[in-house]
Amino acid sequence: MSGSKKKGKISSYLNTPVPNPLTEEGLEKILKKIEVNHKKLEEIKNNMISREDFEKAISNFNKKIKKMENDITNVKEELVEVKLERDELKSTVLVIKGRLEIEEKEKKRKNIIIHGLNTPETSNLEEEVKKVVNKLKIKIDIKNIKKIGSAKNGPICVRIPSEADRISVFKNCFKLKELKISITPDYTKKTMADRKILNIKRLELIQEGKAPKLKNDKLFWEKECYAVNNDGQIYNVALRN
Repeated sequence: MSGSKKKGKISSYLNTPVPNPLTEEGLEKILKKIEVNHKKLEEIKNNMISREDFEKAISNFNKKIKKMENDITNVKEELVEVKLERDELKSTVLVIKGRLEIEEKEKKRKNIIIHGLNTPETSNLEEEVKKVVNKLKIKIDIKNIKKIGSAKNGPICVRIPSEADRISVFKNCFKLKELKISITPDYTKKTMADRKILNIKRLELIQEGKAPKLKNDKLFWEKECYAVNNDGQIYNVALRN
């Protein structure tokens, strides 16, 4: 390339207009940028918190956490107290139930229940009961008679004078077998429920070739004795003691 051509290009480059930031348009752009940056700085400033305010916020937060922990501790302590009161109340209820059960058994001790005796509404209940007693061939004074339910052959509760008379009845009740009449003790509701559970165990033992005996609310087999606890579970009395 000749020297004259190079000089021409350099001259053309030098003569090209360069944007001047000090023009009105350039100044306007700079001012807009300054305004935008100013807004950003204000936004940052508004969102910033002083060290003192930050520490105060942390302190308040820790106090709230501590209060929550104390509240949880208090609730736990109250729950423990409630559980203790509940257990104590449960024990008291069991004791009361036990006493009531003993009292009820004592009241029923001189009662017998006759099953299978057909007693239509037109019949004399007392006379029908006396016929059954006569079949036993024993002398017993009947104190009170009460039919349980409305069925014609429903159970009949009979009150007799003494425990000795009741024993005498059970010794001779086999004489009523041909009449399809049976006599049982006057069990409490709990005893009847326990016997129902124990009878399942009795049948299991029979299937194993054993000969258990269900007496009142206990199941006996050789040296073992089974009963039912307050939760309706069978337990071995000997093992429990």
